Amino acid sequence: MKKQKILFVVRQLGSSGGVERRVDQLSKSQLQKKFDIQVFSFLGILETYEIPKNKLLLGIDYLKRVIKITVAIRKEKPDIIHAFDLESGLYVSLALKLLNNKKIRFISGFGAQKIYDQRIKKIISRKFFQPDLFICNSNEGKVSLTKASNNKIPVQVIYNGFTPLIKETITKPDWYKDGYKYVGLVSKFDDYKKAERIFELAEKLSLDSKIIFVVAGTGRDYKKAVETYKSNPDFQKKIILLGIVQDAWTLIPWIDIGILVSDEEGFPTVLIEYLSFAKNIVSTSCGESNFILNNGKAGTLINPYNSNRFIEVIEKTCKAEIKNEEGYNWYLQNFTFEHMLSQYEKVYSQLN
Repeated sequence: MKKQKILFVVRQLGSSGGVERRVDQLSKSQLQKKFDIQVFSFLGILETYEIPKNKLLLGIDYLKRVIKITVAIRKEKPDIIHAFDLESGLYVSLALKLLNNKKIRFISGFGAQKIYDQRIKKIISRKFFQPDLFICNSNEGKVSLTKASNNKIPVQVIYNGFTPLIKETITKPDWYKDGYKYVGLVSKFDDYKKAERIFELAEKLSLDSKIIFVVAGTGRDYKKAVETYKSNPDFQKKIILLGIVQDAWTLIPWIDIGILVSDEEGFPTVLIEYLSFAKNIVSTSCGESNFILNNGKAGTLINPYNSNRFIEVIEKTCKAEIKNEEGYNWYLQNFTFEHMLSQYEKVYSQLN
């Protein structure tokens, strides 16, 4: 019997973002035994974001993306298309209209906690954007999507899942040195993720604290962050900027604490990755971080962001050297990759 072909569509590949990591894991998982899975990215592998400032060029850029996806769909001839983010979903929807293809089943992902942008709400409510199913990773997202689509499109909640390889199979990174405490941040430098706050936190650390921040990720403001980093010798002693890191989770065994400093999030996958290694966590209360951290039982939640409080908890936790056993048990109950995988397999099997 011929396998159903599923085309995964994602904005970009090779970044440390949660969506990109989930696509990579699912495409290499046991799903391949039951389905023929192909992955397409309309932006390819990026190191930094380059967005045209001119409206005409921006419009041409959008058109190119739709054309690329249209060509990919025509070539792959999938039975199901799963766009893992809303932007990709919009381009897929336009491509299917151009192809006049009504046979392909279409799933659109939605990573945000809630739809804040009125323009997005209008797009979802329009007839041209009609996926067979939305998949999101939060109950608040489900409520928001259901309302925006006027209750016409089914919404499935699937929490992100992650199961790591054992630490012994992961190569020790070049930056790791014994005698230091490492605080990890996997994030983007932009208006929402706020990775640039790492500089404010670093300023509050004394040089003899033996604490070093390790940051994986880029984003729209990354170039500016690199300039800030290079302009201050103290930052170069307290921070390690790694930029794009494929399989960013492989850094986590080598850190002592994981942090999240975002103002807005959907489902911050990195938090469950921290939990899977029983790492202590300090996070802003944003998106689904409250649920992931079991309302503060599986990690320290700080709301709103407060640099003094972050440093206080980080220093205290580094001294204690206690594993996050409660957080690890919470992870096992809710966020393993196998649990997520079974839900995706069920959705794809039923979408005939």
